[in-house]
Amino acid sequence: MSAAAEAELKALELALQMEEDGRQYYLEAGARCQNRVARATFTWLADLEFQHMKAIRHFNAELTRSGTWGTVSPDLPEAAEWVLQSQNLFRDALAEVDEHVPAEATDSDALDHGMELELRTRDYYQKCLEGAADPMAHRFFEGLRDAEYKHYELLENTKLYLDNPDVFFEQNEGLLVEPPL
Repeated sequence: MSAAAEAELKALELALQMEEDGRQYYLEAGARCQNRVARATFTWLADLEFQHMKAIRHFNAELTRSGTWGTVSPDLPEAAEWVLQSQNLFRDALAEVDEHVPAEATDSDALDHGMELELRTRDYYQKCLEGAADPMAHRFFEGLRDAEYKHYELLENTKLYLDNPDVFFEQNEGLLVEPPL
């Protein structure tokens, strides 16, 4: 297997660990939430992270089996360094869950921390797709990046719903009322 394929396998392994740790974070944060909507949001995100894990495992198995996916861009050392710095993103968050989302924290605090984690994960996938030469790898990491931003938006909307329901309903009126006849 080429050095580039091995580096991509490492990126996929780190992505899998981030998704696993993220799922665990969401399950734990959701268990602490008092609000039903916030709790449901975290549970749903945990399920979405599980779907990401399945996709990553699929591509990891294919790359391991065939050794072909493409190559990583020439700036691999920078990308590899960034990967190493990012690999414990959610693991660190889990270790610090009591600091960032203590038992007495509000649901809004838990959502803030989740949004921060989603943006960091999105940035990780952005770096991965920038290093992907193979079109399939590029599309894969681009899809994960976009999904993480959608997670961020979901958390942001849930926070708005909790913190300022009047504004939430005003901004989402078209989604929540019957369409005109």
